Amino acid sequence: MNWNASTDSGGGTVAGYKIYRDGNATEIATVTGTSYVDIGLSENTLYSYTVSAFDNAASSNESLESDSDVATTWVGSLISYRINAGGVAEYTDSAGNVWSADTGFNTGAIGTPYKYIAGTNDQALFHRNRYDVDPMPELMYQFNVPNGNYMVKLYFAETYSPLYANGSRVFDVAIEGNIVWSNLDVFAQAGGAEKMLMKSTEVLVGDGELNIEFRHGLADHPMISAIEIMANSNDTQPPSVPTGLTATATNAGQIELNWIPSTDSGGGTVAGYKIYRDGNATEIATVTGTSYVDTGLSENTLYSYTVSAFDNAASSNESLESDSDVATTWVGSLISYRINAGGVAEYTDSAGNVWSADTGFNTGAIGTPYKYIAGTNDQALFHRNRYDVDPMPELMYQFNVPNGNYMVKLYFAETYSPLYANGSRVFDVAIEGNIVWSNLDVFAQAGGAEKMLMKSTEVLVGDGELNIEFRHGLADHPMISAIEIIGTQYN
Repeated sequence: MNWNASTDSGGGTVAGYKIYRDGNATEIATVTGTSYVDIGLSENTLYSYTVSAFDNAASSNESLESDSDVATTWVGSLISYRINAGGVAEYTDSAGNVWSADTGFNTGAIGTPYKYIAGTNDQALFHRNRYDVDPMPELMYQFNVPNGNYMVKLYFAETYSPLYANGSRVFDVAIEGNIVWSNLDVFAQAGGAEKMLMKSTEVLVGDGELNIEFRHGLADHPMISAIEIMANSNDTQPPSVPTGLTATATNAGQIELNWIPSTDSGGGTVAGYKIYRDGNATEIATVTGTSYVDTGLSENTLYSYTVSAFDNAASSNESLESDSDVATTWVGSLISYRINAGGVAEYTDSAGNVWSADTGFNTGAIGTPYKYIAGTNDQALFHRNRYDVDPMPELMYQFNVPNGNYMVKLYFAETYSPLYANGSRVFDVAIEGNIVWSNLDVFAQAGGAEKMLMKSTEVLVGDGELNIEFRHGLADHPMISAIEIIGTQYN
């Protein structure tokens, strides 16, 4: 289950959430994040849930319970296989699903690209892949399954730099002896290198064995990163309607959409989402994740969006559209700064924004954690950070800007393992000389180590210079991973 984060206007912070099941007066769990997996349930059974929030005050003030939501567990006999192709160990993904180490193959070699893949929260599925150099025998995966209908999902990403061009790697995929995807070009279909491509199809098995074959084609060698196989039920129920849709303009021609994942209680799984703009009957995009960046828009223009969810059933049941949200693109002349703190080179993020190498600072040192950070598609912004050991002078970033209003976003992640505990690193952040965040504890507010925390605030600049200061506080040293400054209105 997932929900939107609560806020606390009483001067404290939200400390956690209590989960209630089936109207019981006693909670079944307490968590600090905005998701929970309830396990040990009975199959094919309807369950109802509510959630409340509590703060960090001495009295631990608790909110009223949320509106309830329900879900029905699957029939226990549903078969599933999840294979991390090329993987050497079991992996539990961001949704709690377990993927086995590579198994079921007949030939091929393991590739170890270890590159960040856009479009997925599960980087470990793409750390390795299986590829087939020799044309005979062709690479094949075989799984023993009961006869019936199955949904097969195959996950790819082009990570071999000599093949970063359309037409450089082209192969066929056959399932149960029939070619399902002919001349598959992962680079072209994914829209470039190091981007996830998921292909799905429904398959009828009549011989007790499901065969997936990757055949040499027009260019280079077949490859595969992950395989997911789910037994299809007679699912006629659509997923829940997506909620929490937010539309945010990020430049003069671009709006970013985010929403809460839908659930599917009909026996299948949510396969993806369709995005609709300005009430059009035809979707502008289909995605598998819970975010989308709409580009190529006109500046200073209002756009409206809705999102629907669809499942992996043969009928591809689609939910009703979500409530709409609107955003207005910026005026093209707006000023922006994006700084990769500690970064030594320019970086273009997953939304196409350019972040400069570290600049504008007065002191501090570069930390190089190089750890995977949950909650972001832009790992490069967290490969390094800037931290300040000496209390004088305090670390400060200074930027020359026209007088006016600015949105300041600061990005953090706790990556120093000796400080993996609440209260281990606590510092203050001042902007334009005023403390904006006092006793900032990144580990606590992010919900743990190696997780992104973004703090934002609007600032009025009247002296032509925007100053952001990271001051030593209760424990250890201030640090920062990335800084984003967007002008919203000029005097």
